[in-house]
Amino acid sequence: MIDDFSSKWDDRRNELTEQLTQMHAMGQTVADGFESVDSEPARALTETPPS
Repeated sequence: MIDDFSSKWDDRRNELTEQLTQMHAMGQTVADGFESVDSEPARALTETPPS
């Protein structure tokens, strides 16, 4: 019984780890996208116009 639980937990832990790794990658993609979209307007607001 304990061996069965342990084996199932190992499998489930591996599944959770894989899912969290995928979620991290998706979150990083979203963050990178926001940074990319935000950087151009930020640059436009902080640049000094040519004289």
